[in-house]
Amino acid sequence: MYLSSTCIIIYRSKNTIIIGADSKERGQFINKRTGEIISSSINKICKIHNVGKYYFAISGIDDGLLLKNATIACKYSSLQEIANQFAEKMRIEYPPALRLLMRANKTQYLERYVKNKNDWKLGRVAFFGFENNYPVVLYVDLDPINKIDTPVDIKYKITALSDIEPIAFLGLTNDIDKLPSNYDAFSNGIIEGIKLLIETEIKGNDSVHVGGPINLMQLNRNGVQWYGPHECSF
Repeated sequence: MYLSSTCIIIYRSKNTIIIGADSKERGQFINKRTGEIISSSINKICKIHNVGKYYFAISGIDDGLLLKNATIACKYSSLQEIANQFAEKMRIEYPPALRLLMRANKTQYLERYVKNKNDWKLGRVAFFGFENNYPVVLYVDLDPINKIDTPVDIKYKITALSDIEPIAFLGLTNDIDKLPSNYDAFSNGIIEGIKLLIETEIKGNDSVHVGGPINLMQLNRNGVQWYGPHECSF
């Protein structure tokens, strides 16, 4: 089952981590033998996950595979090791899954992930939590390196949020990107700003991909706090 569609925004300061995510999931059941799309589905899920003392959020193609390997990686003892182990596992397991997806819709795959690969991420997964009483966010970018009519392969990059770059966007941001350059989404605070930006994506042209309700979570040294309705249970 190949699933995609997501808008996730994650923010880190010196004291806290705040993350918001839409909850719409679009799926396609693909015949592994023929590559034909059998059926499609739309569901509501929580895209913020917890394993032990660490958390992660996923966006990208085949989020079942992303979820499986992110969960397995969280058994390691540091976020850096978790991100490294996840990225290496996906480097091996992602290409066969992508080849199947390309068989199902080669034209779309080549258009998005070869011709316009700078605009489309195969996958972006954020791992986060507190280490030594300090908030840490690492996200893994999974990108295609294949050209037309060459074998599907991927590369990865691991990035840490910092005081200089404290925010990351996972998944679709087409309508967010259209906002005026002087638009201040965070004038009423980070939590309201994240909510506003995800709502912008939901209401825009990508509403077919992104939908509510919005799950908003804050993680600090004292634990987790949710804002508004949420469908996540840890």
